[in-house]
Amino acid sequence: GVKEKAQVIAQSLTSLGTLWVAIGDAEAHGEGRGRPQYQKALEFLTQAKDKYEEGFSEGHPKVAWAIEGIANCHQKCGDLRSAHNAWEEVIRIRTKLQQEGGGKALFSKELSKANDAKTQVAEARAGTRAKLQGSLMKVRKMASGENVIRGLADAMKLISGGQPSEGVSGE
Repeated sequence: GVKEKAQVIAQSLTSLGTLWVAIGDAEAHGEGRGRPQYQKALEFLTQAKDKYEEGFSEGHPKVAWAIEGIANCHQKCGDLRSAHNAWEEVIRIRTKLQQEGGGKALFSKELSKANDAKTQVAEARAGTRAKLQGSLMKVRKMASGENVIRGLADAMKLISGGQPSEGVSGE
C-alpha cells in the first residue's frame, strides 16, 4: 500500500543521502569543498525523513535515523544552529522510544551518541560566539576612531580565521 511504498522510497532516499555524504567526505580536503555534496545529501535525507514519517510515524526510529543524517550534514556544513536543533529532535524521539520501551534500554547507544554530538555542537557554537564577541569588541574600539571601515574589514578577517591589517592592535 501507500505506507509500504513510502517506506521503500524513504530507504532509497536515505541511501542516496548517505552516498552524497560519503562523496562530500572524500572531497572535503579543503575549506568548504564538500559543501555541495553535503547540501545534496541534506535534500535526500530531508525527503527521506518526510517519507519515513508518511510510511511509519513521526516518532519512529527510522525518522530519528534520517534526522541524525540531517544533523551530521548541518554540522559538516558549519550550520551549527540547525545541527543543534536536529540533534535535539533525535534525542527527543529516542528518549520517548526508551520511555515507551517498558524499562528496556532501547537505542541507548544511539541516544548517547546523539547527546555527545549535541554537546560537541553546543561547544562549537559557544566558541564561535566568543570569537564573534571578541571581534565586535575590537570593532567597537576601532569605530571610536577614524578607521571604521578598516575595523569592520579586520573583524570579518578575524571571524573567518584570518589576521587583521598591519597597525591594528588588539588592545
